[in-house]
Amino acid sequence: MRTLGLKATVSALAVLVTALAAGGSVPPVAAQQTAPAPPSSAPKSLLPAGTFAPPPPPPVAEPAPAPESAPAGEAQSGSGETPEAGDGALAAPEAVPPEPSLPRSRGVTLLTASDRIGVHGPATGGFDETLWAGSSGPFLRDFMKGQSAPTASRWAHVLLRRALLSRTPTPQGVLPSNFVAERAHLLLRMGEAEGARRLVAQVPVTSFTRRMFDVAPQAHLAAGDVAGLCPMVQTGITVSADPVWPLASAVCAALQGDDAGAALTLDRERENHTAKAFDIQLAEVVATTLAGGDRGVNAVWPQNMRLTTYRLAMALAGGVEVPRQRLEGANAAVKGWLVRLGAAPLAARLEAAPTAAVNGALPARELVDLWSLQASLLDETAIRALPVGKLRTAYSARTPEARLAAMRELWASARTPQERAAMLLVTADAARRLPVTASLLEAAPELGRALLLAGEVKAARAWYDLARREARNRNPKAGSALMGLWPLVAAADQGVPRSGDLFTLWDDMQDGERAERKRRRQLAGAALSGLGLVPVADLPRSARVEPEANAYVQRLREAAQSRRRGEVILLSAAGLGKDAAGVRPDYLHEITRALTAVGLRREAGLIAAEILIRNGA
Repeated sequence: MRTLGLKATVSALAVLVTALAAGGSVPPVAAQQTAPAPPSSAPKSLLPAGTFAPPPPPPVAEPAPAPESAPAGEAQSGSGETPEAGDGALAAPEAVPPEPSLPRSRGVTLLTASDRIGVHGPATGGFDETLWAGSSGPFLRDFMKGQSAPTASRWAHVLLRRALLSRTPTPQGVLPSNFVAERAHLLLRMGEAEGARRLVAQVPVTSFTRRMFDVAPQAHLAAGDVAGLCPMVQTGITVSADPVWPLASAVCAALQGDDAGAALTLDRERENHTAKAFDIQLAEVVATTLAGGDRGVNAVWPQNMRLTTYRLAMALAGGVEVPRQRLEGANAAVKGWLVRLGAAPLAARLEAAPTAAVNGALPARELVDLWSLQASLLDETAIRALPVGKLRTAYSARTPEARLAAMRELWASARTPQERAAMLLVTADAARRLPVTASLLEAAPELGRALLLAGEVKAARAWYDLARREARNRNPKAGSALMGLWPLVAAADQGVPRSGDLFTLWDDMQDGERAERKRRRQLAGAALSGLGLVPVADLPRSARVEPEANAYVQRLREAAQSRRRGEVILLSAAGLGKDAAGVRPDYLHEITRALTAVGLRREAGLIAAEILIRNGA
């Protein structure tokens, strides 16, 4: 935040005192209000290919439902490979041709659309059963199948995770098992392996479709639950040609004490060449370990062997070392899995933790816990030389100033924007414990950023209120602190004064390159107007944005107007993209407005504040 000269500071404080004394509030912006300055380039549609025509769009129509496959039973086998965990191969698969229906077994009870499938209800952080009400089941299924991950905001990630894990009925037009499979597969791509495993476990094997037989083993393996494959392995062998099933059957036989049967299965797979030799070796190591036998198995990871979900799970279960470069080079999804796998090397979990935390797959508190685990294994000299030593000082130093100094060292150690966000997150709890005092006022913006990234809105508001009081008392340090916090806290807390004058004053005090200031100005204008806090007409002309009327924006508006909450959550996460630095201001405006319209104002505010923080505000 740029520091003004003495004369300018006095003038700025006068504006602040006048605005704050008057309350500075404005009525919420009408839901129909739009802004007048369209971007120069037409955006690329975020919807699945073929769902809508490209802009200028015709009237939006529901996609035609794709034929669904019935639950798997005694029919012909399908094929599929274990998905690669690296090099982006966990992206959603291309659309596949319709599969033939599989006959049902007599007397089997199948899931129906009215069955509530999920992990959480409203009492435990989920949404109620109307989450998908009014939405097209085929549209939701196909959209989830094509949705990329991670999303640009950890709070959008948290919101999407809550939706995908909510205990809800299946929307019309899609089989329950297939809908659950797409929810679980999206969770896997988000790095939420345990959530995906718990979700697929809600579906009885008698209701599995081919799609579920593709996704369920991925979910169990990514969560490190090799034994979770056993209830489905016999049917899996019948309906799928994926070599994971006979290999898993050998492991399950060993679990049941049938080590001879396990050895026979693996020998047969080796003779038939249905799986790679290394994959067979991994299953043999796990089966031998579980059976307590000794067949002289020794699996060593080949130099050019890629990391897959199967290989990761089996290697960890069998104590086979995974090359460090494979783990370090894994994508964001795999890092989300790794950080929760207790069998993974601590060094790999520590390396994955910042990415998982910033993306939303790891809560800030668990990031601190992981660092604490590292400290418990080191001597005092080693601890002092590591970031965990500075974090300990941030908690335990005798004075608030010394604790703050340790936090600042951590913030300064970040080399990339993502690392900086991780350091803000890891210090959020220590920041919450600091006394809110004028002696620390200059650090208020950084403390507020750390607190807001962790969702500590009340604690961040306390620093804003301190800066506001000091501004009224003509403290020359207060203006910079107050304006550094204003758009962030205003986005997250509706009780903060806001007006066009305050926006202009904040904009005048921005620092950085011209292009950076322009981007932050537009993001802040988009967020505050989308949240209904500052009318578009009160914003500087250079801060006003209006989206192109493309298919994505039309669909988002329609879903918000019809209160299709689950659909709005899916569309919002997709619209943000994968990188905070690439979030479009016009889409941020539409997303915050849509989320607010369906009753998710708090979540919209946290997303807006996070995007501003991660763009340097």
